[in-house]
Amino acid sequence: SQLEAAAGEPTISGSLRQAIHAAPVPLPVLASRAGVSTARLGDFLRGEEGLSSDEIDKLATLLGCELVQVK
Repeated sequence: SQLEAAAGEPTISGSLRQAIHAAPVPLPVLASRAGVSTARLGDFLRGEEGLSSDEIDKLATLLGCELVQVK
């Protein structure tokens, strides 16, 4: 499916999508806490729309994600 394909991307966005899918809170609650509309977050999850760096930062913080450099 489109959701699985987008979440499987070997990118930072793909990793964020995986974390959103695994989140223990409903999507509308997560979107609200991040200051993003549920529709916009859904578009991001399907790979139809990107998010701003501020939105990514908010979501990553809420989900406990961090960027780790791999050598």
